[in-house]
Parts: sequence; structure tokens; C-alpha cells
Amino acid sequence: MSAQLYCEDSISNTILNLLIITDQLILPLANVGSDGRVVAANPKTTDILTDKSRISKTLKANKIRICATFDTPFLKTAANLMLNFSMIILY
Repeated sequence: MSAQLYCEDSISNTILNLLIITDQLILPLANVGSDGRVVAANPKTTDILTDKSRISKTLKANKIRICATFDTPFLKTAANLMLNFSMIILY
């Protein structure tokens, strides 16, 4: 997954903070039984380190724009999936 999270002011559309995530494995392959159903999930947590200044800017934002690309780079089959995704959240 690659993603860009823009923390913005909704009135001026000023970007207050930007978080860029590149080439992160967000969900490892699950264990699958002979019937093709998932038998055990493989959860993963990703920590992102930041500082007080960036947290302060993020808290001032009232709009988050998310642009992400999801893919399955480890599957070398016709079932390879790629999805480009964009979303805006106002709060």
C-alpha cells in the first residue's frame, strides 16, 4: 500500500500536515484451507513516529484527504488486484 494523507483546513484548503506512506505491507496473506476459506487471519499493526509539532497541526485540521493505492504485489497470478482510492473526510 502507498498512501498520502492530507490534513487540511476545509475553508482555505490549506494543507496543515502531510503523511506519506510508501510500500507498506498492511495486511499479510491469511492462512487458507483446502476449501479456499480463511482459517486464520494475520493481523498487523504499523506504528508511525511523529513529533508534537506535526500532531498539533493535525489536530487543527478539520478535513482529511486520503489518496491510496492498494495492490497484491506478491501474487503473481491473474488474480492480482490493484485499487486506486481517494476519499475526503470532513469533521
